[in-house]
Amino acid sequence: MCLKYAELERSVGEIERSRGVYVFASKFAHPRSDQDFWNKWREFEVQRGNEDTFREMLRIKRSVSASYIQTHFILPMQKDQTDKAVTIERKVGFASA
Repeated sequence: MCLKYAELERSVGEIERSRGVYVFASKFAHPRSDQDFWNKWREFEVQRGNEDTFREMLRIKRSVSASYIQTHFILPMQKDQTDKAVTIERKVGFASA
């Protein structure tokens, strides 16, 4: 949906608004699974942007990618801690039957 809105803004000449839509949507687009989004934004910056806006797009892509990596590392650690707590409770006898 954001891609369509960004395209609409671009078609009426609102380049900065279109770029803003891409920036907003990037928070929800995983770089590995949503390659279509990132390729369209890259194409947009090549056609309409400059070196600074292209670098900003790459910076945002790295930032989003890093946030997804951190999430995947944190979730298994939390699950392991929960499993350990349940195991300890069972050994001590606090768990209800």
